[in-house]
Amino acid sequence: MSATIDVQTEDLRLLVRCVAEGSLSRAAKGLGLTQAVASRRVQRLEAAVGTSLLHRTTRSLRPTRDGERLLVTARAVLGELEALEQGTRQAKTVAAGEVRVSAPVLLGHAVGSALATELARRFPELKLVLSLSNARVDLVRERVDVALRVGPLPSTSLLAAPIATAHLGVYAHRNLFTKVKAPADLLTGPWVGHEADTVVRGVGPAGERWSGRVSLRFVCDDRVILRDAAAAGLGAAVLPTFLGDPEPSLRRLVPAWSFGRVPVRAVWLPEARRDPRVRAVVEVMTAWGRQQPW
Repeated sequence: MSATIDVQTEDLRLLVRCVAEGSLSRAAKGLGLTQAVASRRVQRLEAAVGTSLLHRTTRSLRPTRDGERLLVTARAVLGELEALEQGTRQAKTVAAGEVRVSAPVLLGHAVGSALATELARRFPELKLVLSLSNARVDLVRERVDVALRVGPLPSTSLLAAPIATAHLGVYAHRNLFTKVKAPADLLTGPWVGHEADTVVRGVGPAGERWSGRVSLRFVCDDRVILRDAAAAGLGAAVLPTFLGDPEPSLRRLVPAWSFGRVPVRAVWLPEARRDPRVRAVVEVMTAWGRQQPW
C-alpha cells in the first residue's frame, strides 16, 4: 500500500458493506447503486491504495490481507463520522455542550448565579461559561455565543432580544438623608458616583422633571463599588434598582421618582439564530427579567 492515500468515504462504506454482505451485487443494492457503479468504486479505491482489496469469484467475495487491514481503518473512520453526524444532529435540537455568555460586570453580579442555577435546572446538558467585562466584546473574536448589553445598541448586524428595562434610583445608608421628602432635598448631603453623576436628573410620578448638581466625595466607574461605598455611609449614589433594592443597609430615596432607565438586551450572531444553546440562555434571561421588580 502507498504511504499517502486519498480515498472517498463512500468507497470505504462500500468496502465495508461488500465484506459484510459477501457480495458486490448485494452491497450495491443495499447502497442504492448499480453493480457497474459499485464495481468502478471498488476499482477506484484499489487504485487509490495501490493494492487489491477483495478476492472475487462468481460465488464469493472476501477481503485480501491488505483489504483486512484497510477494513479496520474504514470501520473506525465510518464510526467516527457517524458519531459526529449524530452529535451535530442532536446539537441542532438539544441545548447541550458549552455556551459562552458575556455580560457587563454590574449586570453579571446581579444575574450570574440565577442564570447558572436556572440553566442547570432546565438544561442539565448545558455548561455555562460566564465572562464579566465592561468592555464591549467582539462575539466572533472572543467566541461568545450570547452577550448581554445595557443601554442603547449602536447600528449592528447582531440579533437582539429585550430582556428588561432597568430603572435607576438614588440610594443612601439608612442613617443618611433622613429628612429627604423631595428631589431638591438630595442636594443636602454627600454623594458618590461616576464622574458624569455630578448632574442628577429625575422624573416624577406625574411626569414632572427635576435636575440638580451634586458634589462627589468619591468617584468610581464601577457601580458595585459605589453601592458598597453608599452602604458604608460614604454618600448617596445613583444605582440600578436591581442592585440597590436587595442591599439591606440602603434606603431608596424619593422612591416615587425615576432617575433614569436603561434597556437590557441579549445579542447574538445571525448564524446562531436557531442554536438551541442561544435560545436556552435568552429564554432564561427573559424569564429572569420579568421577575425583577423594575
